[in-house]
Amino acid sequence: MLQSNSDTNLYYSLTSKLLILLYVDDILLTAPSYSVSKKMKNELKRQYRMSDLGPVKWYLGIEIERCESYTAIHQQSFICDLLNKQGMEYCKGVSTPLEKKTCLYRSLYPDTSDEVSLSNHSINALMSTTAYKSLVGSFQWLMIATRSDLAYLSSTLGQFNSQPTAESIQAGKRVLRYLQSTKDYARHFPTKESYIQHKRSHQDPTNKSAAPIIKWPIGYTDSDWAGDKADRKSTYGSVFMLFSTAVSWKSQKS
Repeated sequence: MLQSNSDTNLYYSLTSKLLILLYVDDILLTAPSYSVSKKMKNELKRQYRMSDLGPVKWYLGIEIERCESYTAIHQQSFICDLLNKQGMEYCKGVSTPLEKKTCLYRSLYPDTSDEVSLSNHSINALMSTTAYKSLVGSFQWLMIATRSDLAYLSSTLGQFNSQPTAESIQAGKRVLRYLQSTKDYARHFPTKESYIQHKRSHQDPTNKSAAPIIKWPIGYTDSDWAGDKADRKSTYGSVFMLFSTAVSWKSQKS
C-alpha cells in the first residue's frame, strides 16, 4: 500500500485498485470486488484487533445509501442537528443561500475604536465570535463532504471569523434557512450497470429524453475579476464533474 501525498490518512494500491481511509480508529475500505476487500480485511485482522461493520452506511456524519441504479451520499442528519443546535429547526426555508446583491466586505468594519466597541457589543448580542466560528465550521464541513453549493458562502463567511459583522451573521442565518429547504439534497453516483443501461438508452435514436452521462472528467471555472470592492481581490471558483456528478470543487479569494 502507498501513502497519498495529498492526504496522509489515505492509502492506495495501484494493482488491486484498493483504497483505505483512516480517521482515528475508524477505517473506510473500498475495492473493485468483494474478494479484494475480503483479502485485505483478513490481512488487517491478523495484525490488529478490529470489527467488520459491513457495507458502510455512515462515516463522519456522511450518510451512504445504495440502490440498484446509484449510490447516494448526503448529510441530512447532520443538517437537522445543526438546525436544532441553532434553534432554527422550524425556520422557513429559502431557495438560495445568499440574497441577490448582498455585499460582504471587511470594509464594513467601523474605523474608530469607540465605534468598534459599540459595534462589537451589539453584534455579540446576535451571536458570539465562538458561536460564529462554530457555525462557519459546520458550513465548511458540509461543503467539503457533499455540498458544493456552499463553497462560496463558507469561504466568504470564514473571512469574518476573527470579527463577525451583523451582515455576516445574518448571511449565516440565511444559509441555515437554505439548508432547511435543501437538507435532502444528495450526491448521486451511478452504478456500472446503470451507466451501461443509460448509455444504451441514449444511443437509441427513438429516445429523445435521455440525457447523456459523461464518463470523462469535465472542469468548469470562473472568477469575478476584482469583485471585492475593499481590496480589489478576485474570488474564483471551480468544479470538476465525473459521470455527470461533481467530485471536486473549490471557491477561494486571491
